[in-house]
Amino acid sequence: MSEILREKAFAYVIQTPPVNPAVTLADFKAYAKITNNAEEATLQLILNSAIAFCQVYTRRVLITTEFKTLRDEFIQRANYIELRKSPFQSLTSFKYYNEANVLVDVDPETFMLTQETDYSKIAIFDGKAWPADVNSARPFQAIEIIFKSGYGDTTESVPAELKIGIMAHALNVARNRGDCADSCGAGNMPSTSSMIYNQFRIREIRLGF
Repeated sequence: MSEILREKAFAYVIQTPPVNPAVTLADFKAYAKITNNAEEATLQLILNSAIAFCQVYTRRVLITTEFKTLRDEFIQRANYIELRKSPFQSLTSFKYYNEANVLVDVDPETFMLTQETDYSKIAIFDGKAWPADVNSARPFQAIEIIFKSGYGDTTESVPAELKIGIMAHALNVARNRGDCADSCGAGNMPSTSSMIYNQFRIREIRLGF
């Protein structure tokens, strides 16, 4: 039987969560022309769900969030490591376990950070190489990368179009509560939100599997 090749899905764990919401409840209520406070808790849940859906669908991080991701090894033939949280802001730390099993920094003189419209990269400079003294006794998670992504720290830093898409989506769900089973899923996404989200969405291309 031939071997089935699979692409490994690396986890991204939140180290520092966002300090502000992408869209405030006050802004949503103003957009929806809701003046009473009777259902604020429910509206907040719907808004949170719409924000979460927007981030999953577009593959964008709206408010500054710090992530940690792990890699098993440096692949010497690969000249970059892709950071699949966009838009990339800054690198907090880039470390690996050396042969003494001590977590040490990768030499900053050996790599650069790219700024991409989709996923940015840690790229090795020409003529340089990834560390060769990675602990051979660690078959998994020998490399630790901590970085920040997001449009900015505040609600105002989120693109206005995305905020409109989120509020239109949340309003559509609020108006049709009880009529659908998937909450803020794609089936409840109005055309306004779909059009906006698709302008920001990172398209994934996978070949062979």
